[in-house]
Amino acid sequence: MSDERKPKMPVIWPYAWGMLVLGWLSYLSFHTPDWQGVALGLMSGCILAAWAGDITGGKLPDFMVPPRGRRRP
Repeated sequence: MSDERKPKMPVIWPYAWGMLVLGWLSYLSFHTPDWQGVALGLMSGCILAAWAGDITGGKLPDFMVPPRGRRRP
């Protein structure tokens, strides 16, 4: 059964997260961990997330908002 009212997540995000995970796994597997690089990457991601939250005003995209009247268990 498919719920047509259920918002769909954009197709790009699972692939983007998969590529990011593969990138980190390959980096940490084949290179000596450079903790300054890891810290810089983490800090860059945090700044990007903070910027995105500021730009959107803290609002979630429609596909992340549950329909009204339904609560999560």
